[in-house]
Amino acid sequence: MTQTFIPGKDAALEDSIARFQQKLLDLGFDIEEASWLNPVPHVWSVHIRDKECSLCFTNGKGATKKAALASALGEYFERLSTKLLFC
Repeated sequence: MTQTFIPGKDAALEDSIARFQQKLLDLGFDIEEASWLNPVPHVWSVHIRDKECSLCFTNGKGATKKAALASALGEYFERLSTKLLFC
C-alpha cells in the first residue's frame, strides 16, 4: 500500500486514519462516514458521526479524501478531549 505523507506531519495519512479508527472502536464509538463532498478539484470534505448518536459528529476538510478523513477523525479526538461532544 502506498503511504501518503504531508510535509510537517509525523505520520502517513493511512497510519493516522487506522490508528484513530482503532482507538475510537476501543473507546466504544462506531464511526460512519455519513457524507462526502468534492465541490471542486482538490477540495474534499467529509461528515463523520457515531452510528448510535448522530449528535456526536465532526467534519473534516482536505486536498484528498484521505486528508479530509484524517482531519475529521483528528477533530473527533479534539472534541472528545475538550468535552465538546454531547451524547
